[in-house]
Amino acid sequence: MSPGRRQEQQKSMWLSYDQLPQSRGAVFYKLLQQFLHEEEFDSFPEKLCAPFYAPMIVISGWHD
Repeated sequence: MSPGRRQEQQKSMWLSYDQLPQSRGAVFYKLLQQFLHEEEFDSFPEKLCAPFYAPMIVISGWHD
C-alpha cells in the first residue's frame, strides 16, 4: 500500500428500480387510457377494420 491518506470506500453503483427517477409522462398515458376506455374507443377501429380481418380457421385435432 502506498503512503497517504486512506480514502472513503466507494459507494455501490447499483440502483434498484424504485430508486430510479419516475417520468411524469406516465400520468398522461394513464389518463389517456382511462378516457379511451370510458369512450369505448376500441369498438371504433375494430368495426372499421373488420372487413379486413381474416376469417377464423379451426384445425381439428390441433391442441396447445
